[in-house]
Amino acid sequence: MQLGRQRLPSIVPNPDFELGLDGWRSRTGGRITLSTDVAHSGRASAMVEGTLEGQNEYFVTYYECGPPWEIIALQPGERYRMQLWLRVDELTDGAPAPNARLATRVKGRTQATFATNFYDLARRGEWQLLETEFTVPPETDAAYIAVNTVTTDPRTVRMYLDDIAIVPATAPRKETYVRAMAEAEDAEASGGVSLVPEGIMDG
Repeated sequence: MQLGRQRLPSIVPNPDFELGLDGWRSRTGGRITLSTDVAHSGRASAMVEGTLEGQNEYFVTYYECGPPWEIIALQPGERYRMQLWLRVDELTDGAPAPNARLATRVKGRTQATFATNFYDLARRGEWQLLETEFTVPPETDAAYIAVNTVTTDPRTVRMYLDDIAIVPATAPRKETYVRAMAEAEDAEASGGVSLVPEGIMDG
């Protein structure tokens, strides 16, 4: 079933940036880079800096690209919790606080959006948890995650994103979800089983 195909171990592509920035981008004016100086956990986070203008997102996952970098494993009718950790070090005075959203899609069109709480700019420079719970609408076949600018005015920023997760709403709450991961090329096959390349999943 196409909806169930995903790159394990997470519904979210590259949720902790330990392996780079694949699956994530910024919008016009925002430069997204891998930070190994600042991280919520592990060794890395994604950093966006620059001056953005217009209706943009500071961070956004790829969409309309298929697996493995598009979120395609959400099950309609199921309830999930999305959480992510954001740290804002610099933001133009007077610019609104960012929040995040998950947007569900049907056949290439956005169907519904679910917003998190806002980052508290009185505590800038601190990692803060943004989260929301949502029930996946009928016929959903894809989704994306974005950190919102909440304004069309120009604003200059330096912020960091790390440890994004989408889990069942009934799952125990954890500050960071850690998952075991193994690459197929590192495995040994036995008992007549063989590894067959599958282009759509890059292996």
